[in-house]
Amino acid sequence: LAELLAKVPEGQTVIVLCHYPIGTPPELKPESFAHGLEDKQDLGDVLLASNRRILYLHGHIHWPWQWDYDGNPKVTTLNAGAPMLTGNRYPYGQGFLSLDWPEGADWPSAITRHVRDASGAWQTTSQTPANAPM
Repeated sequence: LAELLAKVPEGQTVIVLCHYPIGTPPELKPESFAHGLEDKQDLGDVLLASNRRILYLHGHIHWPWQWDYDGNPKVTTLNAGAPMLTGNRYPYGQGFLSLDWPEGADWPSAITRHVRDASGAWQTTSQTPANAPM
C-alpha cells in the first residue's frame, strides 16, 4: 500500500474503501481486538506516512461518524452507519451521507448527513470535512 500511495501525484486525494475502520473517534468505545481489523494501527501508520490527503470510507460499526484519524486531518474517516437502524439519536434511521465535491477540487466542500424526521421528510446536516462528529 505504501508503494501504491507513493505513486499518487502530489495534490491528489486518495479514497480508500474498506469494510473495517482504522479506529474509532475518542468519544466512542474502542472496538474489541476480536471484532476489528487486526493490523489497523499499521494501516493507519501507512496512511499517515503517505503525505497524501486520504478519505477513508468504511462501515462495520453501525454508528455514523466523521473523524480525522489520530487527530490528523490528512486522513479523514467516514462511517455512514446503518441507514435504517433506529435508536435514541436516530429514531427514524441513520440515513445516508453525500459529499459535495466540486469539479477540479482536491477535497469535498461539504459532507452532508441526510436523515428522516417523524413526518418522513429528509433533514440535512452539512459539515465541512474537518474533525466534526456527525
